[in-house]
Amino acid sequence: MHGEDTPQQCYADIVLNARIEALRLALSSDLGLGDVCARNYPKMTLVSAPTAGGSISTRSFIPHVCHDAVGVLAAVTVATAAVLEGSIAHEVARAGEGRLRQVEVEHPSGRFAVELGLDAERGGKVVRAGLLRTARLIMRGELMIPASVWSGHTQ
Repeated sequence: MHGEDTPQQCYADIVLNARIEALRLALSSDLGLGDVCARNYPKMTLVSAPTAGGSISTRSFIPHVCHDAVGVLAAVTVATAAVLEGSIAHEVARAGEGRLRQVEVEHPSGRFAVELGLDAERGGKVVRAGLLRTARLIMRGELMIPASVWSGHTQ
């Protein structure tokens, strides 16, 4: 993944999907989750360097379909990983500096802003997270209004 792949491209990549599924199953066993072959967890999120002005780019698989957006939990998890030194996400992210950081998590249909509070006295541990926005267009339509409404006449 290079950060600009569409969900359709990710879904169509058979090799990528097989690798993600093998990793999901191995992690599930290591985490004591049992047989998750028919479950929708754990969810997997791929990260890469940002491509659209954000802090980090993502593609989320839940579990076998690459989604058009990123969920709340995945956004907070990715943002947290982006500020934790030593993580793969931190290596590719542009997450800024300081105790209060805004991490813009890019996804195929936009960005999800997460604000993180870090405690310098506790080794940069994330102590709070806030969601700044999740808005995206979900509906568009037309409304027909009778001419009498505009002219002030009633029928």
